[in-house]
Amino acid sequence: VPLIVWAPGIEGRRVTTPVSIADIAPTVLEALDQPAYPGTFGTSLWPLLLGGAGPAERALVAEGTLYGAERKSVVLWTYKLIRNERNGRTVLYDLEQDPGEQSPIRGADDLVGLLSRRLDEQLAASAAGVSYESTELDPELREQLRSLGYIR
Repeated sequence: VPLIVWAPGIEGRRVTTPVSIADIAPTVLEALDQPAYPGTFGTSLWPLLLGGAGPAERALVAEGTLYGAERKSVVLWTYKLIRNERNGRTVLYDLEQDPGEQSPIRGADDLVGLLSRRLDEQLAASAAGVSYESTELDPELREQLRSLGYIR
C-alpha cells in the first residue's frame, strides 16, 4: 500500500523502503518538532522524507481476517511469512521475486523459524501496550496540526 506524504520541503520522489502505518505518528510529531511519546511503536520517516536514510532493517508486522481465519504476518525485506492462527500453517514468500505471493518458498526451515520468532517478539511487545492519558494540546501545536489537516 503506498504511503503518500505532502509537506513543505518534501521533494516528490518514489522510495522503496518498506514502512508501517505505525510510522505515521512519530513522523508527524518529528515534522512538528515534538517529542515522540515514550513506548510508542514506529519510527519517524521524517529524515527519509527529507532525502536522508530510511529506517534500519526491521520486522514489520500485520494482522488481519480478510479471507476467513485470522492471519498474522511479518515482513523482513525481502521475505514475508504469513501464519494462519487457526491451524498454525505458515507460508513464506520472497516479495522481490514474487510480489504477488503466488509461489511459496519451500524447505527454508531456518528462515521460517527466524521470522516466526520475530513475529512472536513483535506481537508480545505490541500486547504489552502503552497507556496514554488525555493531553491538552498547546495552542501553537493545535494550529500546526490544523494547518496540516489533522484536526479541524
